[in-house]
Amino acid sequence: MSVNLIKNKLHKSLGVLMKLAWAIFITFFVMGILLWVIFWAVAWLLGITGSALVYGVFLFIGFMVFIQWLIGPAIVKATTGAKECKDQKIIAMVYEIADKARIPRPKVYLVNNPTPNAFAFGRTQASSNIALHTGLLEKLSQDEVKAVIAHEIGHIKHRDMIVITLASALPAILYYIIYFGVIAASSRNREGGVNYLGAWLGGMVAQFFATILVLYLSRVREYYADSFSGHVTKKPKDLASALGKISYTLTQVRQPSPTAMRSFYIADEVSSKYSSQMEKEKGRAWMEMFMTHPLTYKRIKALEKASQS
Repeated sequence: MSVNLIKNKLHKSLGVLMKLAWAIFITFFVMGILLWVIFWAVAWLLGITGSALVYGVFLFIGFMVFIQWLIGPAIVKATTGAKECKDQKIIAMVYEIADKARIPRPKVYLVNNPTPNAFAFGRTQASSNIALHTGLLEKLSQDEVKAVIAHEIGHIKHRDMIVITLASALPAILYYIIYFGVIAASSRNREGGVNYLGAWLGGMVAQFFATILVLYLSRVREYYADSFSGHVTKKPKDLASALGKISYTLTQVRQPSPTAMRSFYIADEVSSKYSSQMEKEKGRAWMEMFMTHPLTYKRIKALEKASQS
């Protein structure tokens, strides 16, 4: 490999890194300002000052989390255009896995979207919902769809919607703890005065790293849902195949060989497509810390290992 080619690749990698870092900085900058403005607007309107202001922080955050938990499902349905599923075959598949998981049967929705995807949402296990994109049903085999459904049932079984909703409050809590901590510390220094800028910057840094921890928690929950899918269907490879198609191959439109015929090939056609894409993804492993889901190649490897055990 020539020196110029190495330099070009390095410049491209650094360019991607800088763009991502800049996007993250802008996102947290805007989030921090909005959070600060909303809280202080509420505090001013209610005339909250002194120690009551500190207690008000936690009440405010608790209230925001409660509202998110309360109206979240309605917002999801409205923004995705989810409609109640009428396909009895799909409903039966969802109910079968829910019964195996020993959880209340969730409502099933369809989202008219060609992107192959699915998600679970709701407030509790008893009020849980599963939404499937039409693209998922059209482009995956029945066994793969079942594996994806089992993954979403795993999220409901593990109460991930509630866990992540509560964990999402952590960045805001740390922001205000650092913010008021710095203000309290600087106010005791009579010479320097109150360091509002330092309080805000410290709060933003704390919020950033807390968000990284929440994202890590989200990725761990995905592994658990993957494991549950493999356990309940007894076919971890079906989910691995579904993940590979969703992440790597479906943009190519070309359909794989029929399931019944693939065992006759010397190498699995879909897996062959994965290999080059998985290698590319390994080169971007550093990006995972900013993602809600683990890199697909890691999930596939874990599922393949489970299928061998």
